[in-house]
Parts: sequence; C-alpha cells; structure tokens
Amino acid sequence: MTASIHVTFKSRFGLCNRLRGLAGYYALSKSLNWELFYTWEADPSCPGLIDEVFLPIPGALFVGQLPKANDQTLSIVTSTSAQRPTHCGSPPELTFQAHGRGQVDRATFDGFVAQFYQLLTPINAVVQRVEALMGQGEATGSPSLGSHIRRTDMVDLRARKGLPPLKNDIPSYAGSFLKQYPDGRVFLACDNPASLEQAMAILGPRALSLDHHWIEANRAASEDTTKQARLTGLFDAVCDLYMLAKCDSIIGTVGSSFSTFAGQWGRKPTLYL
Repeated sequence: MTASIHVTFKSRFGLCNRLRGLAGYYALSKSLNWELFYTWEADPSCPGLIDEVFLPIPGALFVGQLPKANDQTLSIVTSTSAQRPTHCGSPPELTFQAHGRGQVDRATFDGFVAQFYQLLTPINAVVQRVEALMGQGEATGSPSLGSHIRRTDMVDLRARKGLPPLKNDIPSYAGSFLKQYPDGRVFLACDNPASLEQAMAILGPRALSLDHHWIEANRAASEDTTKQARLTGLFDAVCDLYMLAKCDSIIGTVGSSFSTFAGQWGRKPTLYL
C-alpha cells in the first residue's frame, strides 16, 4: 500500500500561507515518494477554493473529502488559533524541520519546492486579466516594479507583538523608481482601497492597478489579526499575486507572506519595506 499525506487547509490562513504550506507538503510527498491529498476550506481568511483560480497541480490531489486514514498516513490539519499556532501554512523550511529532517535530503526537498512553484499555474481568466493590464501604457520592455502594500491586520499584528509600526514608504520608493526610469511602470497590489487610493495619488498615471471588488462586509474583521478576514476575493488576490510575479522586481511589505510568495513564484528580486 502506498503511503500518503493528508492535509486540510482551513481557518486563519490566507492564500499565500496556504500555498507555502502546500509547497512544503508537496516537496515532502515527492521526497518520500508518497501520495498527497488535500482539502481546501473557504473561509473569511481565504474566501474561495483553490480549484477556482489554479489549474490542477500534478502530483497533488485536491479532493472534497480526504481518503480514509490508515497506518501509513500522515494527517495534518492546518487550522489554528492565536493561542495554539502551528507550523502549518508557514514556509516549507518548517515542514522540513517538523517532518522531513532525518528522512529526506534537504537539497532534494528544496528542489521539489522549486518544482511546485513552476507547476503552479493560474487559470486563463487570471492570465488574460493581468496581461491586459500589463500591456497598457508604455511600450513592451519598459521596466516594471510590482508594489505590494499590506496594512489592515498588519497594524494590529505588529502592535500586539511589540514590533515597530510599518513605515509608509513603499509609494515613495516606487516614486524614486519612476524618476530613475522615465519609461518605467509601477503595478500596485493593495489589501485595502485606502492604501491603493493614497499610492495612486502619489505616483500618478504610470501606476496601474487592477479594479477590485472589495468585500466590505469583512471590514472590521480584516483589521483583527486573530480573524484575518480579507477585503479581497480570491480571484482578485490571485490576479494581484500573478501580476506581482510578472514584474521585473518587487517591493513588498515586511512580514507579508503575500509579498514573499510573489517573489518566490516569479523568481524575482524582492525588497521588503
């Protein structure tokens, strides 16, 4: 009987924390030559299902219900709370430390993580929407800077952890980029409309962004780290993520898995501010 890994993604893990977790379990399953099954539960932290926005990932079976467990199953549920955090949804390195150390070669594991990023493919509607936006403005070949501004619950998170507040200097850095490259363009991805409006006002017409359908019902919960509700729907989020990954370089918000994943997915240099 083939051994298998069963993972359920749910509760307080946004899109990119789930994707990073999936990358780690994909790498673990490939390194061990096990099967990987996973479920993906929609909730306010990730309002949608993975099969709505990505093509099937070869070697990872997205199922509505996990197979019946047996003595050759590694079962992992990624639900958590602020009081009982888990490594699940965190970077693949922690999956390796928790489950792969002493069992698999680290270089092999890391190679499969990279393979996962190469295999992760958005649906055509995402690709077409992003290509339509990025084809606007200056001639093809103009340098592009992806800018991800995350505020909402990051303000609460850093305050609770006693960390310095986020600096609001991503728009100023992007402005310096536009001065340096007169034919350059900035593509903005923001997690709330206020940050987007502010950045667009500072940067002017060479800053472009996708039109979003904000989930206003999640406004209060989006500012609470213990709830991690999102103002962006899953389709909009994946479009933003793909847009950032297609840029020549990225500036992102320090501590944001979304900024980090965009750089890893697109294999682009990323600066965190």
